[in-house]
Amino acid sequence: MADRMSGVVKYWPTWMPFSDFKKHAVYTRALVADLLNVPYNWVKGRMVSPTGYLVDCIHVYHRFRF
Repeated sequence: MADRMSGVVKYWPTWMPFSDFKKHAVYTRALVADLLNVPYNWVKGRMVSPTGYLVDCIHVYHRFRF
């Protein structure tokens, strides 16, 4: 029965009664995308920037190596 219900629920419009779960799913999907992409983009931006964390580590390494 759950197999047959998934097709109905998949095409259930958001304006119909009892469709709050679809609105919650859209919100959760955006939240999960932000949780994945924001830290990744921050690190990627820091790696590219001339004052990034990796660049600082390389400068410290070259300054203190013997």
